[in-house]
Amino acid sequence: MRINNYSDFSLYSTLFNSLNKTSSTSSSNPLSFYPLFNQNSGVSKDYFFYDKNFNPSDVLKSASDFQDSANKLLESSESFLFYSKENVFEETVVETSVNWANVSKNKSNTPGAFNVEVSQLASSQVNEGKFLSKSDLDFETGYQSFNLSTGGKNIEISMNVSVLDTNEDVFNRIANEINRKSIDVTANVLNGKNGEISIEVVSNETGKDAAFSISDIGSGSIVEKSGIGNVSREAGNSIYNVSGVSRESSSNELIINNDLSVNVNDVGKFDVSVSRDSRTVVSNIESFISDLNSFLKSFDKNSSSLSGLTDSFVSNIMQSSNVLNAIGIEFKDGNFNVTDKFYELARDSDGIDSKIKPVLESFVQDVSINAASVSQVSVLSLTDLGANSMTNYNFLGTQQSSFNLMGLMNQSSYMDILFGSLFNNYA
Repeated sequence: MRINNYSDFSLYSTLFNSLNKTSSTSSSNPLSFYPLFNQNSGVSKDYFFYDKNFNPSDVLKSASDFQDSANKLLESSESFLFYSKENVFEETVVETSVNWANVSKNKSNTPGAFNVEVSQLASSQVNEGKFLSKSDLDFETGYQSFNLSTGGKNIEISMNVSVLDTNEDVFNRIANEINRKSIDVTANVLNGKNGEISIEVVSNETGKDAAFSISDIGSGSIVEKSGIGNVSREAGNSIYNVSGVSRESSSNELIINNDLSVNVNDVGKFDVSVSRDSRTVVSNIESFISDLNSFLKSFDKNSSSLSGLTDSFVSNIMQSSNVLNAIGIEFKDGNFNVTDKFYELARDSDGIDSKIKPVLESFVQDVSINAASVSQVSVLSLTDLGANSMTNYNFLGTQQSSFNLMGLMNQSSYMDILFGSLFNNYA
């Protein structure tokens, strides 16, 4: 504020002296020094916030509690909204009729049943070498090479055999050279009976495309002498049919449809059933109804401190709740209750899809809109304090931030309250 002349200063001094004189009174009202806030000033106390029995912090706490209950209700509503990624009505449970078939992927949102028959499991290729005496040397000495072909690639592997080597040394060297190439096969040295040793080479994946071959290059004889070129088990696909449709897979993960697959470790017949996750549906609805009741209790508890704005939110919810009777959720004695009728409907997929889902999605949509309205508006706007009386402070030149949760004006704002509007023209 800028004081431009003596008359401005005189007016300011008179008000300031008045402030100093009246602020020394013993009144418990921190604003009693200003006549408009003094209950003895003759101004109606209903016109302003201040009342000796009025605690703004209690009012704001009531509104905050109501807002918190709305937030919780909004969160529990999320799983029923049709656009939600976590829509509980889209979740399913898959069961198989045998313990050797286990669900590996389930993104299905459509109930159904499938008959599956597995006639062949997918397999990896296995090459088993000869068993030779560990301490002997059955390999020709010198620098030798062999070729390993897999996945359309030819990998040349070279090694030297010394006169000081044994069969054990050579087998270990073969395994190390193959494994060092980081290709899709693994070589393992096997210990047999009576001091004998061998080597096996196994494809890392199953399916026909995992097949490989090993052969000597030139005059080398490592593959011939070791026997690692001998195929003891061929790589193959799994062969099965789903509800009469023949299929193959490079693994033992059987594709039932685009959203569902099952891992198997045996051959034979089994059934796959896909149904709504009724347990999760029931649990989520019970939680939602509990949060809805808590929301209504919070409104009843705090309604005396809430503005008329909140009445419309609650009224909208109650008006749309009539549809719940059709699915066995009744309003009685101030609470929503889940009845046996609801649990009967929730026992199978058809009851959930055709009865419960359309009713709940419609009702929850209304609930979420009104709960979101409560959640998103400020606490102050939920109270009669904010809805009806805040402008009285603004009339005096203050702002909402000048009001704290203890029900008092910030001391630093007193001067703004007293002089803000009076001296606007002098600034």
